[in-house]
Amino acid sequence: MNWIQRLRFLVRKNETDVELDEELRFHLDRQIELNLANGMPPAEARYAAMQEFGIVEQIKEECRSSRGMDWLNGIAQDVRYALRNFRRNRSFALTVLAVTAIGIGSSTAVFSVVDRILFRSLPYADASRLVSMGISIPWMDYDFLTWSDYAEFKRTPTKLQSVTSWTGVVDCDLTGDRPLRLACARVEASFLPVLGIQPVLGRNFVAEEDRPNVPGVALITHAMWQNRFGGLPSTIGHKLTIDGTERQIIGILPPDFELPTLEKADLVIPQAMPPLPAGGGRPMQVYGRLQAGATPQQLRDAVMPLADRLFSFAPPAARKQLKFQVKPLQEMQSGNMYLAAWTLLGAVLAMLLIACANVANLLLARALARQRELAVRAALGASRGRLVRQTLTESMLLSLSGGAAGILLAYGLLRVFVYIAPAGLPHLTGARLDLRVLGFTVAASLLCGFIFGLAPSLHTPSASTISGTRATPRSSMITRHALVSAQLSFSLILLTCAGLLLQSLWNRQRLSLGMRTDHVVTAEMALTIRYSQPSARLAFFESLEQRLARLPGVETVALSDSLPPGGVPRSQPLYALEGSVRTQAEPSSGIVVWRHVSPGYFKALGIPILKGRPFTEEDRGPKQMVVILSQSLASLLFPGEDALGKQMRRFPKGPLYTVVGIASSVRNGGLIDANHPEYYMVRRHSDEDALAASAVIVRGQAKPELLESWIRSEVAALDPVIPPLIQTFDQHMGELAARPRFQALLLALFAAIGLILSASGLYGLISYLAAQREREIGVRLALGATPSQILRMILAHAFRWTSAGLVFGIAGAAAAAYGLRGLLFHIQPADPAAFASAAVSLALVALLAALLPSRRASRVDPMTTLRQD
Repeated sequence: MNWIQRLRFLVRKNETDVELDEELRFHLDRQIELNLANGMPPAEARYAAMQEFGIVEQIKEECRSSRGMDWLNGIAQDVRYALRNFRRNRSFALTVLAVTAIGIGSSTAVFSVVDRILFRSLPYADASRLVSMGISIPWMDYDFLTWSDYAEFKRTPTKLQSVTSWTGVVDCDLTGDRPLRLACARVEASFLPVLGIQPVLGRNFVAEEDRPNVPGVALITHAMWQNRFGGLPSTIGHKLTIDGTERQIIGILPPDFELPTLEKADLVIPQAMPPLPAGGGRPMQVYGRLQAGATPQQLRDAVMPLADRLFSFAPPAARKQLKFQVKPLQEMQSGNMYLAAWTLLGAVLAMLLIACANVANLLLARALARQRELAVRAALGASRGRLVRQTLTESMLLSLSGGAAGILLAYGLLRVFVYIAPAGLPHLTGARLDLRVLGFTVAASLLCGFIFGLAPSLHTPSASTISGTRATPRSSMITRHALVSAQLSFSLILLTCAGLLLQSLWNRQRLSLGMRTDHVVTAEMALTIRYSQPSARLAFFESLEQRLARLPGVETVALSDSLPPGGVPRSQPLYALEGSVRTQAEPSSGIVVWRHVSPGYFKALGIPILKGRPFTEEDRGPKQMVVILSQSLASLLFPGEDALGKQMRRFPKGPLYTVVGIASSVRNGGLIDANHPEYYMVRRHSDEDALAASAVIVRGQAKPELLESWIRSEVAALDPVIPPLIQTFDQHMGELAARPRFQALLLALFAAIGLILSASGLYGLISYLAAQREREIGVRLALGATPSQILRMILAHAFRWTSAGLVFGIAGAAAAAYGLRGLLFHIQPADPAAFASAAVSLALVALLAALLPSRRASRVDPMTTLRQD
């Protein structure tokens, strides 16, 4: 019998049964006719045929079995039986569905976010061969090569099949009828081909277009093509004016295009770098594609002979700080996101296991309540395998239904994640419930169905249960106790990790910045190509500073090239600085940061001047050479001396600057990194200090909304094309803490859900225990036991299960906290307060969950209980 016939028997069961009846009737009639021909009377002929033929129904079953599809029929029967049971016990089914949907839905939502970081390959052709390379320096945020060194690097034989570079993303302005601030990525002509990216429309750059003083071209992103040009094919050839330069659109990037650094870009343009002498040029980020079979280590070994020349810009004693790094592009791109992603995935999977244990306990309790029914079925001939299959079918139906509901929940959760997540969180906006994620959901549903169906399936009753002579099996109660303890253990792990991250978040928020951030509004902006002349840039910012200072309620206005505590664009090695008492730079490790600020900077941010004075308007003269040091830098440059009035050089053989003030050290490395020594340069009225990008700092007693409106109006009055980024300083600080806050709150949410599920599991177990021992409790009360004794007796059971959960949970939490150490801030993984607070919280919730059913059990009426028995 082939599979086509078997499939026909399965799909058209009624029709094939009719055919089977007709065939059996035909054979029976032929036998009767044969008996009649042999001289038997009709009644005897029919009786003899029936005797010879056998039991018809049994023959039918044998025929059906021979089709090989009996198991599917059996599963169909199990499904129908399970659905009837769910209809009779709707509250039970809905409870299981809700718990399963929460566990699977949350897991699906988180998996859709972390999948791209942890498991999915990069959106580049043969991405495993792509590497990032360059010199790693403590004072740079990325590995780099200078432009001239990169040009020589390309001529050196290595293990690379191809290599490319780019200079990063910069703000640029689209001018014309619809002006817009854009993000432009400046890349080498080979950038997209090396990454394996092809435009969906148009073409890539060619080498002739990546040179200075040639007609400008650009590729635009798919989103810009759709939003700005309506997705029309005629966009190719359209011309844009970017920063005053006309550029022709030659291609449309694919929808999944992303830069290796995950920065946002609206269009890609050639970097057009000019040739420079050796060691010259701006830093470049370099990427390459390895030859087939080559490894990053082999590439690193091949480049090491060039290291001495590549490191020649640093003093010999300082070169030990430098390294030539080669990293797989996936590792470079994800960086410290790996730890955060694994943390969230581990947390949600722990919550899913708590949900599974919770449902397993519910199913086991239901199986114990159905012991008599299952025992009757066993006595009537149902095999143990058939009973196990029935139990697993019910659990699979519940888990798959919960998984389906979980998909809807995951869709909603994903939208919530995108809404509350900080801007720029990698891969979150691109997270989708695609086939890969749905495959995870199906796999999780099947695994959950097996997990929480396993416990009740292992406790099928014996026939002795029919008479009611057996109590609840001891093995079943041990299983239920173990499941509750496991829930409590996982809950403690989640609570401890959430507590550590929340404490880290609190430490960040109450961190002393060394400045006052109240009543401060900032506006960051970059001038367009219209301000290519230094005089135009100076005039714009001087006019803006004066206009804002005249507004009512404004106390101080200041300009800076960046805002603390993060965003320091200028840094240099500490060894490059020279104090006046030194004859040459000492090879000290570390970096020093510096800013160009106007005289009102220290007053605007409330940074105390410990010695000397702040900058004045007189210091802004073109020939004034003054500097203010942070307290930490002053102690490094002039140890044991008064730095005030001393002179320093910013680099060897550079001009001398006189120290006119010592400012209190402020947090300038973000909210995580340690403070760096810092010095401040005054923004002079000179071409050298005519910066195109600046931050305006306004301190005033007016409402922040009013200050923001005034700043926007004044900027528009000077140039309506410039779109300033205006926010309060507290909002600026909130952005720096947004990502750790998001991680901590998500983990706290999963911990809270896990705690609720664990508490409900303990509550259910105590309620079941009290119901099972109701007669015993009644007898004890009748014999003189007090309600308080009954209460203590039941709570003692809860105490044992909770204690077991706490013991195993503390061990698991210690391991998990050690893995979290990279995300913690000013707190140790083994922080006693975090562990103690988590354990006490869990114990209190467990006590409350156990107390309610225990009190109810201690108040039963013994006479009523004994009469029922």
